[in-house]
Amino acid sequence: MQTPIQYVVFGGTFDPVHNGHLITARALADKLGYDCVNLMPCGDAYHKAGVSSALHRLAMLNLALAGESKLILDAHETERSGATYTVDTLLKLRQQLGDNAHIAWVMGADAAETVQKWHNWQTLFQLANVIVVARDNEVPVDLSHWPAKCVTESKEFKKQPAACGLLYVIGFRAGGSVIHSDSSEDKKPRDCGKPCTPVCH
Repeated sequence: MQTPIQYVVFGGTFDPVHNGHLITARALADKLGYDCVNLMPCGDAYHKAGVSSALHRLAMLNLALAGESKLILDAHETERSGATYTVDTLLKLRQQLGDNAHIAWVMGADAAETVQKWHNWQTLFQLANVIVVARDNEVPVDLSHWPAKCVTESKEFKKQPAACGLLYVIGFRAGGSVIHSDSSEDKKPRDCGKPCTPVCH
C-alpha cells in the first residue's frame, strides 16, 4: 500500500526571514517526523503595509535555506497575481496532491486567534489540517470553535488528509534575529520544540 503524500506548509511574509522561522520549521520536521517543511512566502501581502517585493523575499529565503536539508522554499503564492488567500493556495495544493494527501498548514498562535477573520476560513479545514505554533510563554489557543477534530498524537494526526487541529509549542532559545547570508554553521540556532496540550472541548 502506497504511503499518502505528506505536505507541510509554513506560510508568512518572511520580511525578513529570521532565526525563529528556521527554529520552528526544523522543530516541526524533527519532532513530528516530517521529511520536510515547505516555507511559502505570501505573494501580495494585502494585509500588511510596506512589505518588500516578492522577488526580494524569495531571495532572502533562498539564502537562509541554503544547506537546510529538511526546509524547502515553495513559491506557489508568489506566482499568483492579486491578493493571495490561504484558502486558494490550499485548494490548488489539494487539486495537485490528491484527496488522500496529508496537507498541514502551519500558523502562529496570533494567527490562530484571528483565523475567523480570514477569507472563507471554514473551508481551510475541508482542504487541510492545521498546526498551531506558539511560544512556550504564550497562553494555549482555544481551538474549540474550529470546525476540526483536535488530535494530540502526531502519528494519528499525520494519517488525516484534512479537518484536524494539532497544537504544538516551540520553545524559542533564540529571538527573532535576522538571518544574514554570512551566518556560519556554528551560529545556527538549535531547536527545542516540545508538544503542549491543546484546549479542546
